[in-house]
Amino acid sequence: MNEHPLILAYIGDGVYELLVRNYLCLNKKCSVNTLHKTAIKLVNASSQAGFLEVILPYLNDKEK
Repeated sequence: MNEHPLILAYIGDGVYELLVRNYLCLNKKCSVNTLHKTAIKLVNASSQAGFLEVILPYLNDKEK
């Protein structure tokens, strides 16, 4: 597998989106359109940066 940072980030975004979609499907009772719009809001770069700010204090040096 290519270990270029952008390739790894691209793969990571796909994994994260799958986890978000799975969570929404299991926990939200709404239309597929609403699920999609919610997933898009949670998976974009600015939302990911916000989540990182929340968990950053809990990460050890290796995780950072």
